[in-house]
Amino acid sequence: MGFILLAGIIVTALLANTKLNKIYPEEDFNKSISLSAKASLISILTVALFSFPFHVLPNFINFMFLLALISAAMSIKKGGSIFNRNYEVDISNYVVNSICIIAVILSVTLFYKNVNRFNVNKIWKEGYDKASFGFYNDAIKDFSKIYSSLSSNGNYLFNYGGLLLLNKNYKSAVKILKASTKTYSDAKQHIDLGIAYSNLNDYKNAETEFLYAMNMKPDLIYPEYLLTELYIKENKLEKAKLECERILNRKVNINSSAVQEIKNKIKILLNSLKAKSGYTNSNSNSQ
Repeated sequence: MGFILLAGIIVTALLANTKLNKIYPEEDFNKSISLSAKASLISILTVALFSFPFHVLPNFINFMFLLALISAAMSIKKGGSIFNRNYEVDISNYVVNSICIIAVILSVTLFYKNVNRFNVNKIWKEGYDKASFGFYNDAIKDFSKIYSSLSSNGNYLFNYGGLLLLNKNYKSAVKILKASTKTYSDAKQHIDLGIAYSNLNDYKNAETEFLYAMNMKPDLIYPEYLLTELYIKENKLEKAKLECERILNRKVNINSSAVQEIKNKIKILLNSLKAKSGYTNSNSNSQ
């Protein structure tokens, strides 16, 4: 619907007839202004085929200004200059006044919503910054203030759930993170959920979340490492050994320091598991 309305406005503007200046025919202001405005409008629309000019506020303001110029130069019923508005209008004053009142109400409503949105996002950022410096309790207070306004924002819920997890509020973290998965998708969500479930001793759901994260991003090694730790916690030593070997034998796209640290920890875990069970595997590359 929005596209149809925009296309209708553009087509009307470009095909609009220009009213002639009957007062000063030698200085046809309307025609020159209308043609200039249409040319400028076409240039903006041409740029819009390859870029995003309306994401830049001055371009958007220029676009609306050009439409206003074309509208002022359009032929309505009688001639007259843009600067000399002595012509009749087919639309009654009642309709015009009604449209103006509706426009003012909508503008005030949108302004209020945008101010509220700005304040909410400001508190969100402040809470995020506090969490970055380790002030979890203060950050949680900020996040809780705006929960009613952003309860359907998956990105906000993901941040909030991760913050609760860092503060060891595992039950609340599970609730918020589960809600975030309805409107936002990220492998880290399921990693955080798995950690929260693991700390609540809900091993079945923890395993499901770690496997989900592994399937979403197979190149991630961290959820596989957490799954190994989970199997050790559950005393599923055989599964833990298999995961250790899989991690050590897998090819990693980016061999970062974090990956090397995890592999070193896995080597220690695997050696510990072998020592406990007398397990040997000639195919292991752990040494």
